[in-house]
Amino acid sequence: KWLTENADNPTDISDNPEIHQAFITEEELREKWGNSYSIYSQKVREAVESVMYEYLAYNGETAMTVFHGLSPGKTVSASDVWGNDVPYLKAVTAPGDKLSPDITSEVKLSKKEFVKPFSDSEEDFDAAFKGIKKNDDGFVKEITFNKKNLSSTELRSAYGLKSPYFTAEKTKDGIKLTVYGKGHGVGMSQY
Repeated sequence: KWLTENADNPTDISDNPEIHQAFITEEELREKWGNSYSIYSQKVREAVESVMYEYLAYNGETAMTVFHGLSPGKTVSASDVWGNDVPYLKAVTAPGDKLSPDITSEVKLSKKEFVKPFSDSEEDFDAAFKGIKKNDDGFVKEITFNKKNLSSTELRSAYGLKSPYFTAEKTKDGIKLTVYGKGHGVGMSQY
């Protein structure tokens, strides 16, 4: 059993590239699998051959088969994240994702860290906090302050968040962001 980020939940496979790599040489496989090399390599060959030359298509064109780690309980449309409408990448509910022990994470920011994308002065904290706009699901959609308008995707990058789906709550020293899911939320949730 391999241990994922949640050590209490051992699994047979890991999404951690340090443990299971996307590429490994045949020599490394022989060393890793030892006496089971021929059995495992045959299984891998059969798996690859069973899907060789197959692909997903939409209206005769290769489909974008995007994915993310964990949705906040609902996926989102490609148009909401990337601005391009993709007919088969629409929002759908993903209730199973809410069962993940990793569905939420928290990021605490000082007043200065929170206003950094908008201002150099932490005195602007209250005004920037008032510039928070939420979507229908209650997540921060954007923050508008000092003639700057940053989307949740841009804020994800600015604050180093696991996903662009988060709520914001004032604290004594700054702000607490509760982040839901992992990744952009478009397409298939790996969870």
